[in-house]
Amino acid sequence: MFVTEPLPKATRWGILLIGFLLGAVLYLTEWDSGTWLQGESQALYLRSLSVVLATAVALIVVRFTDLRFWGLVLIPLPVVALMSGWVNWSTQGLERWDRHDIILVYQCSLAAMLFLALPWLQGRLRPHNGWGGWRAFYGQLWRNGITLLLTGLLVLFFWGVLALWAGLFKLVDITFFDSLFFSSSAFAWIATCTAAALAVTLCRDQVRAISAVKHFFSVFATGLLPLLSLIALMFLATLPFVGLGSISQHVSCNALLNTLTLMVMVTAAVVYHPEREAKPYPRWLDGAIRLTLLLSPLYALLAGYALWLRVSDYGWTPSRLYAALITLTVLVWACGYVTTLVRQRREAVLQPGWINRAVLLLALVLLAAVNSPVLDPYRISVNNQMARYHDGKLKADKVSLSMLQSSGRRGYDAMRKLQKDPAFSTNPERRRQLAMLLSEGKSGNAMATKLTVASLRQRIVLADKQRVPEQAWWQAMVKDESYQARECLDDDDRCLLVGMDLNGDGHDEWLLCQPEMSYCKVYGKIGGVWKDIGQARDLDKNQMMAALKQAASEGKLTAAPKVWQDVMVEGQRVKIDYYR
Repeated sequence: MFVTEPLPKATRWGILLIGFLLGAVLYLTEWDSGTWLQGESQALYLRSLSVVLATAVALIVVRFTDLRFWGLVLIPLPVVALMSGWVNWSTQGLERWDRHDIILVYQCSLAAMLFLALPWLQGRLRPHNGWGGWRAFYGQLWRNGITLLLTGLLVLFFWGVLALWAGLFKLVDITFFDSLFFSSSAFAWIATCTAAALAVTLCRDQVRAISAVKHFFSVFATGLLPLLSLIALMFLATLPFVGLGSISQHVSCNALLNTLTLMVMVTAAVVYHPEREAKPYPRWLDGAIRLTLLLSPLYALLAGYALWLRVSDYGWTPSRLYAALITLTVLVWACGYVTTLVRQRREAVLQPGWINRAVLLLALVLLAAVNSPVLDPYRISVNNQMARYHDGKLKADKVSLSMLQSSGRRGYDAMRKLQKDPAFSTNPERRRQLAMLLSEGKSGNAMATKLTVASLRQRIVLADKQRVPEQAWWQAMVKDESYQARECLDDDDRCLLVGMDLNGDGHDEWLLCQPEMSYCKVYGKIGGVWKDIGQARDLDKNQMMAALKQAASEGKLTAAPKVWQDVMVEGQRVKIDYYR
């Protein structure tokens, strides 16, 4: 059970120290600060393990001398280490940006897993208590959730006070506090984690306040469940008249149906909590709600049908696999409620504790499975998309390169195979996109040609051989790692460089035009430095580009004045950007 007496003083200080140490670890393992690490893989291990351990200790500990407590908080660490290793393997060799989304999904899964696992561990804290009953599990789940919610609010308030502090001193031109609070990542991590640890200790002592918040949410859910029941029954009653045809036309159908069913299930779990002894509703309203719960599997089946339509048409993606697992969990939960209603049809108050606990355990297992080889969403999605392509169900121009790029090393392996595929390479635009993604995605990829003045001169054609940009322009392209210049190296068609005086100052500006992408970048010299000052888009590749080169070589290019002008106020120009 959650302690009802105040935490010992030593435990309070221990939680604060753990918060401080967690902030230090998170700072030292930042991608930009963790230079003492051999790579980002080690940073992911340390961050994941330290956050899980610190959170478990802060929410479970009563006394640090309790050996049983230490055995419980160490249980999740091997699982976390194995999952982190799998994520590192899946993203091995990729650039940081391509790792970002996969790691973010993993971290969100890890937070959800920890939240679901904590009540089981807290139930074992007392000897001879097994894993605890549903009443204890329900109470721990609520207390942990409310504690984390209030902790987040208190940390936001803490940073609001710091912002006020810094802002007041900036009024008198003292910027030290602003720089300390908002420019120092070390302070940000350590202060945030320490403040969160302090907030946890405060929340864990306020048992009555936690109970009051839980009672508030219980009353709110009691009023919300009839409304959700009305919405669900009205929707189901409408379906026979409109049919299922519209379901296939909406991408968000699965998400909406799952959301409705989940809201009904979660709200019912809160309303029919284990402490309830009397009926929460009159007989007729209670019957309507029970009817909604009896019909809830239909909503999960409709959600599955909507998802099946998308998968049959377009194949699996990671998001669709997640949707399938959510739909499975919702269906099991809904069927469990139906079983509970049948078994407890003579009971005055519904007690669905066993199915609620079983579904939470199922969700915990599925979260672990998707972050392991068992249900790896990226392996399943990439293999399915490639199989559809080779079977002819998916054309080359319909292969989602963005999905492959965001699927880790398996996606990049698939893109390398596509690069050697003759049928895929017949499309020059797709071939160019694929080459660009491969050159940008893999660190140290040999395909990424080094950007130098010599390489640019080889890949850029001068429209007028008599007009050559100065050496400083070429060096500026290399120094700034110009994306436009990089594109000139990656494309099959050479870029076109056109020089002309666009502002009447007697000096040439330069238009760097890319035929493959049908647009030009304009570079001008400002303050002695070459900068990107404009662009021209939607140029016709076959006509405008050829005409541009011919006109430039014949000296027939002219500059047209702008029709819409700026405003002058007492000799001062007011620049107006017109939307046309």
